[in-house]
Amino acid sequence: MPCFDPRDAQYAAEEEHARNAAVKELLCEACHLLKDNDLEALMGLKLRQWWKNHQAEDEARRKEKEERQNLVNIANKVVGNLTPEEIEALRSVHGLNLKKVKP
Repeated sequence: MPCFDPRDAQYAAEEEHARNAAVKELLCEACHLLKDNDLEALMGLKLRQWWKNHQAEDEARRKEKEERQNLVNIANKVVGNLTPEEIEALRSVHGLNLKKVKP
């Protein structure tokens, strides 16, 4: 009887995700080309719905990234304005690990 390794399922899932990501990228590029050339009417109903959802997901990701960057900028500005003594006080009292945040 063959052995079962749960990593096999994880590996298969990762491979499938990579294939799906490549197909998604191609679909996105094709939809952009259709849109840029005023040919969206050629899209079938399912493709049009996928495109609409994909654009909404892209917009949500863009907004999330922008909000994260704004928070990083605020945090870096605040930490940059603290004196070494203030930073040490926050570390000792609140256990904070203050340093510049990468976006």
